[in-house]
Amino acid sequence: PSPTSTPTPTPTPTPPPGGYVQRVDSGSTANFTDTFGNVWSSDRAFSTSSWGYVGGSSYNGDQSAIANTNDDALYRTTRYGTSLGYNFTVPNGTYQITLKLAEVRGASCFTGARVFNVNAEGTLVIANHDSFARSGCASVADRTFTSTVSDGVLNLSFTQVAGYPSVNGIEVVTAQPDFTFVASPTSQTIGRNDTIQYSANITFVAGFTSNSTTL
Repeated sequence: PSPTSTPTPTPTPTPPPGGYVQRVDSGSTANFTDTFGNVWSSDRAFSTSSWGYVGGSSYNGDQSAIANTNDDALYRTTRYGTSLGYNFTVPNGTYQITLKLAEVRGASCFTGARVFNVNAEGTLVIANHDSFARSGCASVADRTFTSTVSDGVLNLSFTQVAGYPSVNGIEVVTAQPDFTFVASPTSQTIGRNDTIQYSANITFVAGFTSNSTTL
């Protein structure tokens, strides 16, 4: 059988409760609350059993208006450096990481001025990122990826290709499934030309949407 459904869940900007959540306003000395009500913590150096940066310097961008966001202030500050990383002490598991990225230094607003790689847990997850090449000057160029932690600390590192690696903010949340699926009966033998009725419950989470679902 191939029924089609059209779920219309309400988008949820904040992950479901119960998981790890940490948001960092890189380079900032004060917390920032975004338009969804999420708090982005001011930047700080890493300490054992906590989170924070390893290396780099803070910079206040000279581009105040950031395109494609309502949270301009989040992107105006950065942490940059040839030796730059962030560590997050977390329970072992899989995490979704979003890097808030935008080129906010006017003198670097050309292709190739700032190019870098990103590693998570020692694995390359983003190669040759160039915020200006992706979206132009002072415009959002965010990147999202997942990483699995087995040693209790999520390690992110930014390595130089050209210019200084730079990050405007970081969000780390426990990875959530797009949906859960429960069918009743859970299994059934169907003979040739037989038919059977069953019920299925699909719950979409974390703002996931779909126009059709084939069962």
